[in-house]
Amino acid sequence: MQPLRIALVVVATSPADFYATEHLARVLQQHAAVVVAYDDKRHANATLPRCQALCPNLEAHLVRIPLPASQLPLWVQGAVRPAAFCGIRRHDLAYSATTRWRVLAPLVLGLVYRYDFVGWTDTDVVFSVSQLHRMFPLRLDGLPPVDALHTGIMQDDVRCEWGVDAFWGTAMGRAPVRRYSWYGNLVLFNSSYWRRIAHVAFAWYYHNESWRYRWGDQQFAGILQLTNATVVDASVWRDRGYFVHDREAPHRFRRYQVRDPTHIRLEDVRASPVPSLADVARRNAAWRASVAQSPHGWITPQALERSVYDYGLSERPLRLRALLRGPEGPRPLQHDLITWLGLATAAQRPLDYLEIGVSVLKCMTTQVRAWTRATLTAYDVEEPNPTMAQAWGPPAVVAQWPQTGPRAEARVTKPSGAVVTPQDWMPHDTLRRWPRSDATHDNVLYYVASDATQPDGWKVLREQRAQRGHEAFNLVLSDGLHTPEALRYEVSQLTRQGMLPTQEQGPLTIVWDDCQGRLQTAVVRHVHELRRAVGRSDLAFHTFRMPGWIGAREAPHGTCVLTSLSLPPEVLGPGRGTKKR
Repeated sequence: MQPLRIALVVVATSPADFYATEHLARVLQQHAAVVVAYDDKRHANATLPRCQALCPNLEAHLVRIPLPASQLPLWVQGAVRPAAFCGIRRHDLAYSATTRWRVLAPLVLGLVYRYDFVGWTDTDVVFSVSQLHRMFPLRLDGLPPVDALHTGIMQDDVRCEWGVDAFWGTAMGRAPVRRYSWYGNLVLFNSSYWRRIAHVAFAWYYHNESWRYRWGDQQFAGILQLTNATVVDASVWRDRGYFVHDREAPHRFRRYQVRDPTHIRLEDVRASPVPSLADVARRNAAWRASVAQSPHGWITPQALERSVYDYGLSERPLRLRALLRGPEGPRPLQHDLITWLGLATAAQRPLDYLEIGVSVLKCMTTQVRAWTRATLTAYDVEEPNPTMAQAWGPPAVVAQWPQTGPRAEARVTKPSGAVVTPQDWMPHDTLRRWPRSDATHDNVLYYVASDATQPDGWKVLREQRAQRGHEAFNLVLSDGLHTPEALRYEVSQLTRQGMLPTQEQGPLTIVWDDCQGRLQTAVVRHVHELRRAVGRSDLAFHTFRMPGWIGAREAPHGTCVLTSLSLPPEVLGPGRGTKKR
């Protein structure tokens, strides 16, 4: 991924400001472009000062900053301080105009068409050269498209907010709910976002009534709430001294700082570097396409013959096998959401995944390839699909016990109508284990070949996990029989001691496939039971539809998720689902 192109604007009103900006440009030379907009507030015939040294990183513009209320230039009217101005006595019209004009500068100077992120800073901001690599390039991987990044928000003097709500009411139909402003000495915005709100920015600057008051760029901060912007809180940069404004100590900054719970804290992003769902889907799709286009595909016809239920390929297994080998379409599959949830979980605690109903191992092998240093457990009435499982090498049979469910029947009529004798190839129910290796992508794999609606396999699985020191399952996909009765039994097993983590033990996510109709009703009924059983108050319940294992060539699958994680916006966008707590 190419580094984001960043431009920082400095509005300079004196030669001293210009030379300070020149020095700033040299400091930031390898990290961000510096753009100086120059309007001398003392001299009518101002010209751009010349750089005292080479200025390869400085873009200079001679501008005329307008004063809409008076129509006079800055050098004539700038020293006036209207009676309604709040705050420091030295704050005059020149101060208000130059800080407000920073909002327009990215648009007026065309920066939003040449850079990915644009923003502004001040000449009295000092960057720590040794810490710049921690700030730039911006590392926003794993996040939804970010609209803005600030380095702190605060409660402003109420007198500085006079008239703001009236403007927002006229321009946007409502005022912001939360009252705060950003610290204006380092703010960044996605250029596409700034272009979208350009008309509001111009209306705000040229609002004549506002020039009675000391508005600065901080009074434009309400736009973030009113547009539901995706905002990153990078106050950690200031808190850790990566830059300092006007010799301000971090403890003084923290005294006035407030937090908006809707903003994404940058320190959390750095601690949990998870790629976006779209990036996950692209990588997964490329690998799945290589499997689908191989001579054997996801399963061979010979493997289908030695199965109880044709590995879940319904009444026409060969037709569905062919569909599985076709193009999946452009949208992420449910398999990709599982990958993303696993990566998000692994960023906080070791990943321990359980998949109930694994069919031909399409989802399971997708995860084996996408994750590393995880523990994955498959539970299915069928034997492991040899077409895919053979890539992991020979497993160890950890335990075996008498057959259960349809595996124990003398003759089974499959959905396709074929009649088989399971005991011909599966004399026992088994628990198999594959150790960490290159073939398993450094993951530990388990496969329970047993009927998941019977207690035997669950008992063996619990005992073996306890003996080997495994923690609770923190990611579960329920994709088995899809009936309320089977769901009820799964819940009764999952809610046993130690199967699912408590809130103190880290994140938890349970996903149900084909969650619609009677099954969705049953899932909703059991959500509260699951919350109570693990004693968690942080689990949110979501329902939405997304492409299933075949992709675009079948209807989207109803999907239910109970999770302590924040889901990617692609699955909870407008019209794609609901959220219940």
